[in-house]
Amino acid sequence: MKPIKLKMSAFGPYADVETVDFSAFDGKGLFLITGTTGAGKTTIFDAICFALFGETSGSSRNGEMLRSNFAKPLTRTYVELDFEHRGKKYRIIRNTSNEVAKKRGTGSKIEGASAELTGDDITTPLTKTGEVNNKISEIIGLKCDEYRQIAMLAQGEFKKFIESGSEKRSEIFRKIFHTDIYKEFQDRLKTESAEKLEEKKKVCELIKSKTVAVEIPDDDSFAEISEKISLYTDRTDLTVIDIEQFLLHLSVLSEMQKKDNTEIEKKRKELEKTILEEEKKKALAVEINNKFDTLDAEKLRLEQLLQSKPHYDEMLKKAENDEKILHSVKPKYDSFAESRKRYDSALKNCKNAEINRKSAEENLKLKQNVFAEKKSLEGKIATLNEESGKLRAKEDTYRKYFNLTANLNVYESVLQNSEKEISDNRKCYSDTENLKTKAEKFISKNSDTEQKIFDAKSKITALKDKSGKAERLSAEYENLAKINARLTNAKAECADLAKSATALNNEYNEQHNIYIMNMAGVLADTLEDEKPCPVCGSLHHPSPAKHSENAPDKDTLDALKARCEVAESAVHKKSNEVTRLETESESAKTNVTEFANALEVDVETLSAEMISQLLSEQKKQLKALENEASDLEKVREQREVCKAEISRFAEKLKKLDLVHTELIRKNADAKSKYNSAKEETESLKAEIKYSSVEELLNAAKACADKAEQIKSEIDLAQSELSNAKSNFDSKVSAENETAKQLKSFESELENKKSELDIVLSENNILECPDFNLLTEDSIKELKQEAETFTDSLKKSRATVETCEKSVEGKQREDVLKINELIGKYTSEKEKWDNLYTAGDRSLHNNQNIYNSVEKLKNDFEEKLKIADVYENLKKTANGEIVSDNSKITFERYIMGSYFEQVLYYANLRFSKMTGGRYEIVRGESRDKRISAGLEISVRDNFNNKERDISSLSGGESFQASLALALGLSDIIQQRNGGIRLDSIFIDEGFGSLDNDSLASAIETLNDLTGNGNRLVGIISHISELKNSIGNKIEVVGTKSGSSIKIITD
Repeated sequence: MKPIKLKMSAFGPYADVETVDFSAFDGKGLFLITGTTGAGKTTIFDAICFALFGETSGSSRNGEMLRSNFAKPLTRTYVELDFEHRGKKYRIIRNTSNEVAKKRGTGSKIEGASAELTGDDITTPLTKTGEVNNKISEIIGLKCDEYRQIAMLAQGEFKKFIESGSEKRSEIFRKIFHTDIYKEFQDRLKTESAEKLEEKKKVCELIKSKTVAVEIPDDDSFAEISEKISLYTDRTDLTVIDIEQFLLHLSVLSEMQKKDNTEIEKKRKELEKTILEEEKKKALAVEINNKFDTLDAEKLRLEQLLQSKPHYDEMLKKAENDEKILHSVKPKYDSFAESRKRYDSALKNCKNAEINRKSAEENLKLKQNVFAEKKSLEGKIATLNEESGKLRAKEDTYRKYFNLTANLNVYESVLQNSEKEISDNRKCYSDTENLKTKAEKFISKNSDTEQKIFDAKSKITALKDKSGKAERLSAEYENLAKINARLTNAKAECADLAKSATALNNEYNEQHNIYIMNMAGVLADTLEDEKPCPVCGSLHHPSPAKHSENAPDKDTLDALKARCEVAESAVHKKSNEVTRLETESESAKTNVTEFANALEVDVETLSAEMISQLLSEQKKQLKALENEASDLEKVREQREVCKAEISRFAEKLKKLDLVHTELIRKNADAKSKYNSAKEETESLKAEIKYSSVEELLNAAKACADKAEQIKSEIDLAQSELSNAKSNFDSKVSAENETAKQLKSFESELENKKSELDIVLSENNILECPDFNLLTEDSIKELKQEAETFTDSLKKSRATVETCEKSVEGKQREDVLKINELIGKYTSEKEKWDNLYTAGDRSLHNNQNIYNSVEKLKNDFEEKLKIADVYENLKKTANGEIVSDNSKITFERYIMGSYFEQVLYYANLRFSKMTGGRYEIVRGESRDKRISAGLEISVRDNFNNKERDISSLSGGESFQASLALALGLSDIIQQRNGGIRLDSIFIDEGFGSLDNDSLASAIETLNDLTGNGNRLVGIISHISELKNSIGNKIEVVGTKSGSSIKIITD
């Protein structure tokens, strides 16, 4: 990915729109981003990250946080980036949430974040954030964090990397290479190993809990086995052998318990027999004692009955007296009561007769008044009957009038319909005539349609042929562009390889010269005065050759020569590829020229946009022609329809003329009938007072009904008066009769009262008793109660006599003493029962424990095996099983592999920057107690010794950190499918370099640019860099926000 142009609005310290045109550095590659601290140098890279991924170069900052504090309220915050990748150009625009002015009215509203991506291979702009993010990842092949690691090299971080130990480096590598999955694997093994150990421990604890739950009788005979079993309850851990020994002792205990329980059962049965015998004795004693208790109770009851005897004798005497009163007095009392009832009834009837007579008298007066009122209306009956007859005589006149009126409405409706039909007929005639004229005009107007259709189809055929050639041109032009892009890359790579090969050859020649010179020094060591030189023969040797300390040996020189040959072979291979691509390019260019000439397009100004525009225009033209041809086909079809319609319209006009003649005749006949009916109606209108015949007849009937109603009301009033008179006479008669009856019943009542008083006096009764209470039943109840008492007394005497005979010669037994003896035996039996129950429960408990532990033993063995496997895996992955105590974990081993690759690529540059003196190598940890594997040392090739990398000078440390950063970038690009980024940024770290080191670093970075095809940006405020690098992006910070200035050399 290579940025072309970056536009930032209200972003970071930039208040308004600022543009960075990276194309100004094309062909120059290396540039400097300079400015004061906080001015916004790194913000440029932040903006690139935000545009591509919606994130910045620091995970703690998001788009909303980067809105400029200097921006005006309604200035939109967005980033727009034009970039090129693999020969294709793209543009992406990202907006944060912005406050914008409302389209209608005043005020503002919040507009959500958005993104838009367009490009050479994107036909429709992508506007959904998710789609944009996915497409960017597809184009670049990197996620945001991976892009930051490759494209932004933070020198400070790599300085820390150099100065840190293995632990700190592992944290850095974990972030870079995401080795946390291996760390998680280690931790997971630790967790799972602990879980498996815990599972084993749980089974062990469960077995121990079973050993504790063993129940052993508290008896000396069990002391030995108890001591053996208790050995396993206090163990912190158990082995399989321990569990097997425990099960053996537990089986012995169970056998002992079974034997003990058999003895206890024998004792229980003996006691059970003794208790049964005592229970029988107790039953006999209780039976005798119950008889004595019954005798005592019956004697007491007899005594109580004898005390109640006087009361019941008095009760019997009263019953006999009540019976006498009931038989002598009650008949007279009943006769008196009956007479009193008849008298009361007659008195009530007399009062009711008087009330009825008064009511009949009032009704008679009312009916007399009504009859007089109705009789006064008798004169109206004749008048009403006469009026009814006159109205009925006019019925025929009314019927004639209303029939004429109805016919008049019909004639009027027929006349109106006739006139409307005539009007509709004329309108239809006119409309049909107009349609016929229009159809004739349409046929005349489109007489050349067939020729137009032929011309349109010819043009479509020619345009389709031209469009096919344009599509071939587009394909050939795109193929040419791809070949040229590959050719450009191949040439650049060939130049890079040639440059590298030249550098290697120069190095080889230099080393070869040093080697030859050193050979002269070796020969000079053998020279002796006065002895001839084997080369020149001189006997004097005033200036012998000297040894060179840096001279290479033969193997080193041969290896360097081999590298030269490999480099030259690569140059030759890449040169052949360039030649092949040039041939393909010429062939493709010829094809493009051929199709461009066929389309009459200038090849020199030809572009993808022009071809796309040409295709678009041809498509529009073709669409227009096809639409035109379609419209013409519709016209032709319409002409055929019009021809058929003209014949139909002519026939229809003839029919309409015939219909019109008939309608005129019918209209004249309807007018004649209407006028005749209207004249006759007007002559009868003066005699008509009612709106219908029914209304006339109803009026006549109403008069007759009214006369009949008056007559009926008079007859009814006369009938009701007669009835009232009869009713009054009957009520007077009834009143007289009830008065006679009352007098008769009064005399009878007085006689019955005298008879009752005589009977009461004869029986010495001062007051008549209440015969509702004194009845045959009440007397009978008293007699029965007295007789029941007499029977109870007799039975009690007989029972006492029987009980005395049953206990004759016997005495009471001591049941309490027998109960005490039974209680004693029962208590002893309960003790043995408890012993048996406890022993049996303990035996079953121990047998259950045996079965459970036996099952748990198998589970324990299985879990022990699994726990051992996991423990070994955990120790292996976490570096705990080693012979030399190096403690290399699985993650650290993986990191070591990455570390080797990083050091290899880092040394390619570090060796060059230090003139071949230094090489970064992996060292050994000084502290064997910690996990090692990422230690760094530096080898000094001048003395062939290794030393700690922290011993490097400040400038050398920078060179080492830069080499590591670039090496890491190479590795990450390889890990992501050989991705190549055509832009890289290096943040700070140049302040510690001297002039030579700075020049060496800049040379290395210039090499990275690949003849200017790759952009390398240095973010720094060091003044020396300003003088060394001509291409600059200068960031100027002010109180109102920062601005950007592009400077090129």
